[in-house]
Amino acid sequence: MPSCAITVSRSSASAVAALGAIGDPAGLPAVLVACRDRPAIRRRAVLALAPFSGPEVEAAILHALDDPDWQVRQAAEDLGA
Repeated sequence: MPSCAITVSRSSASAVAALGAIGDPAGLPAVLVACRDRPAIRRRAVLALAPFSGPEVEAAILHALDDPDWQVRQAAEDLGA
């Protein structure tokens, strides 16, 4: 049986991905917060920024380009930042 931490992590990553897929501006604050979470969540959050625009989105993507996790940096590069 998976540990609670793994389940929460997968749930959080799925929730962030869903917010990005929906693209509703009301979900943007949660996605921006997730950009400061654990690496797996940050990676999903950066990708979830794709449908959004604005200075806070650009700042989050630029910040992700310097992330210590290479997959987060790659996600930011994939967005064409």
